[in-house]
Amino acid sequence: MATFSKLANSKRDLVDSAYLVLLQGVNQFLPLVIMPYLLFVLQPEGYGHVGFAFSFVQYFTLIVDFGFNLSATKRISQSKDNIAERSRIFWATLFAKVILLLLSTILLASFVFFSPTCRFYSHSIWATWPMVLGTAFTSMWFFQGMGIVRLFSILNTVSKVVFLPLIFFLVKTPSDYVMAAFLQSIVFVSTAVVSNAFLAKKHLVNWVRVKMEDVKREVEISFPLFLSTASTSVYTQLFIVIVGFYCSNEVVGLYSAADRIVRALVFFLYVPLMQVFFPSISALANNKRNQAEAKFAQLRSLILVVMLLLCLSIFFGAPFVPMALGQNYEGTVGYMRMLCILPLLIGIGGVYGQCGLVALGNDKSVHAFRNVYIVVAILSVLTVLLVAPIAGAVGVCLMAVFSEALVAILMFYQFKRNRVIC
Repeated sequence: MATFSKLANSKRDLVDSAYLVLLQGVNQFLPLVIMPYLLFVLQPEGYGHVGFAFSFVQYFTLIVDFGFNLSATKRISQSKDNIAERSRIFWATLFAKVILLLLSTILLASFVFFSPTCRFYSHSIWATWPMVLGTAFTSMWFFQGMGIVRLFSILNTVSKVVFLPLIFFLVKTPSDYVMAAFLQSIVFVSTAVVSNAFLAKKHLVNWVRVKMEDVKREVEISFPLFLSTASTSVYTQLFIVIVGFYCSNEVVGLYSAADRIVRALVFFLYVPLMQVFFPSISALANNKRNQAEAKFAQLRSLILVVMLLLCLSIFFGAPFVPMALGQNYEGTVGYMRMLCILPLLIGIGGVYGQCGLVALGNDKSVHAFRNVYIVVAILSVLTVLLVAPIAGAVGVCLMAVFSEALVAILMFYQFKRNRVIC
């Protein structure tokens, strides 16, 4: 019976993963359909505004999220049968995110006011700001922790189906880049509204008085994960911002287009698998260690195979991008081929980091997880600032690959060093 139960649970995880891949397919299909349209209509110069704004504003969404998508997800998954405890965690986390929303908005406004480069992109930056607002009130971490990720994915999909097609009607010329940025960011707000309406209707949490000590506790627990997430963005979003400082707006458009396409394809497959396996492994890690380790091994094999196939697909499929979008995007082929190894590197780093050191691990391994990203972030910033003025976007591409490779190696090393699985 125990063996049958394990097989049934594994089958359910795979079915959930397949279901989420399908929904993620819709979630990514719309942007991937819309992206070529935007690239064609806005051209590299207009798309450069959108790409820079998205990368810049992404930093403030990281501040608001503060690593709760990992820490709060794990804590909810471990107390999902205790409505009093999960309600306390929910309201303390939400209150913390509101405070961070206010602070991040003030910081964003300061950058726009004092930085000439940010002022140049100011209209598209403010059009993208609703993404920060939506991140503050979106309860994805709660849905994941409760094991109802299918539902959240449906809500997210509905929001995209409603708003993103408007781009075809409202974005017609390169000067419409502000509208393009706004329509892509407002999806986050609509998802937050719908998901919280569902939470209220189903009474998944009760109202409890928010205590500052509870808010402080949630922030302290999540802080190491915030540092790791923020450090990750240094060699993802920051690299696009750096290209914006050293290269023309057209080059920003080409590089950001290649980076967006590659990462969209990665997360189309990577995110659903993590959404299913991370809370499941976290819930089993304390009391059913053998089952948690079996799930980890299953996920590791699946990720390696899927991401390797994706690497090959990106390398050989890159020439089709300018064929579809026009010769103005010929430059994306080289960038995409340099970045084609990213799926495998991201997959290795994610499995051994998020599911190995965090889900299976303890406080010591979580700190090791954080330290990997901090070390890589520091090295990446120092080297890219030397490389970018000399080699431009090509050098930044190579640094992106170097950074993800270093993360993968160090996560694997820390996983073995901390003997998360004996």
